[in-house]
Amino acid sequence: YRFDRANPPAGRMWAALGILPLRPALPMASTAWTTGDEWTTGQEFLYRNRAASAETLLARGRWMTALLSAALGLLVFLWGRAWLGAWPAVGALAFYTADPNILAHGSVVTLDMAAAAGVTLTLWLLSRWFERPAAGRAIAVGVATGLALGVKFSAAALGPMAFVFALFASRRGRPSDRPWADLKVRPYERQDPDRDPGVRTEYARGLALAAAAGLVTLALIYRGHLDLYLKGLEIVRVETQGATHPLYIHGAWTAIAPWYTALLALVLKTPVPTLLLAGLGAGLAVFRRADRRCLAWLLPAAVFCVGVSMSNMQMGLRYLLPILPLIHLLAARGLMGFLVGRRGRPSGRPWADLKVRPYIGIALLAWLAVTSARAHPNYLTYFHEFAGGPSRGYEWLVDSNYDWGQDLGRLARQWRTAGKPDLSLVYYGMADAEHFGLRRRDLIPSVGTELPDADDVPQAGPMWLAISASSLQGLDLSQHDLFAWARGRRPLARAGYTIFVYDVGNDAEALVKLGDIDRNTDRPKTAAGYYERAIAARP
Repeated sequence: YRFDRANPPAGRMWAALGILPLRPALPMASTAWTTGDEWTTGQEFLYRNRAASAETLLARGRWMTALLSAALGLLVFLWGRAWLGAWPAVGALAFYTADPNILAHGSVVTLDMAAAAGVTLTLWLLSRWFERPAAGRAIAVGVATGLALGVKFSAAALGPMAFVFALFASRRGRPSDRPWADLKVRPYERQDPDRDPGVRTEYARGLALAAAAGLVTLALIYRGHLDLYLKGLEIVRVETQGATHPLYIHGAWTAIAPWYTALLALVLKTPVPTLLLAGLGAGLAVFRRADRRCLAWLLPAAVFCVGVSMSNMQMGLRYLLPILPLIHLLAARGLMGFLVGRRGRPSGRPWADLKVRPYIGIALLAWLAVTSARAHPNYLTYFHEFAGGPSRGYEWLVDSNYDWGQDLGRLARQWRTAGKPDLSLVYYGMADAEHFGLRRRDLIPSVGTELPDADDVPQAGPMWLAISASSLQGLDLSQHDLFAWARGRRPLARAGYTIFVYDVGNDAEALVKLGDIDRNTDRPKTAAGYYERAIAARP
């Protein structure tokens, strides 16, 4: 409640359930705890906890995220089976489980997967309430809404999403040839609220019960202090509308995220087969009367995208994670369009005939399976083939789309295998290099810290420079082009995909650049060491 008011606490509470049996100690005596420094407190709790190792604590928290991810997959299957049938539901589950973005965010301790689960659960329960309005189902909708709101403030988009869903589901009638007119068609209920006042009363009562249940759930999460939720919502509103956050997009820097940032990440990081089949499913929902029900997946996803596009803080795909299950369901409907053809005489178009279309669908599924297998285990760095793949994804986007500091352990293993050469490090992430046993010389100080000025640059022997992909592109640096000189150089190796390792022992130009960085950060002794070695390296 005190450390991070820009995010509700329910997601962290869920993750903490996994480590409670270990009885870890909180660093309540530290200065960071007293001053409310969440990042330093988190590092002290994780890396200096006597109850368990950092690996154990992280694994327990990740298990809770993985459990949510599995539950969300089950929900995708159940919704797909109810609306499309058993085999299409299996297809939807396949799209979900093979999505590298789900595999990436479903295995880390963040709030994004919990938010996706909360939003999808609420919409599914809302569809069930529309099928049969009942008090219990209305309360379930409210509880799910309260949980979603208690995980992440972006779940506030459930309001307009549910409103659009209700417009689509407000009246019963036969789908028309005009898709825009069918927003008032309600395919789930046999009664018409416009003709039966009793149905309107039932809807009003359901809405009241859902609102009350949601409010009570949110109050329980905040222990009765709902004012903290409102204050946090205001903080997020100010950040998303007024704050600036430097963002890298395909070689260019911008102070405010363009409206298409998250959508670009979605297009570049979603597997191509999923994109193609989801597009087909969306087209069927809009233009085919028999599939008009699938607008209940398409329209809420579109509304959520519009909401995210209005934010200045939409830094990546994870902000659109709540709509991925809806995309997977649409892709399953698109797959049905290939695997299930129309009966009758051949159309004269080979691609439209039943004998050809199933093979196209099977080929797309095989493509998806190969894509997911090739992405293992570097799911976070996944970019599809037409974006250059994971090896070139950093040229498009960085930060949570590519580099969250996940390869520091791999760097440590490569460093030890190479005989522990002298290492200068520019690391983007929150992991503790000391924990991995890395003896290094940091080039860029962390926020609020100062680096020591020491004459510790060796004048002989191998020397490595390791730079995270985000830092290579200039993220969170005072000068975005600080390492522009290194971008065109071929690295000696890469730790995973996100840390570039350069051999600079005999590279005079690189050594001068490193010396300039130290000189500009008031470390003349360290800078002198780089300069001396640069002089010796010149032919």
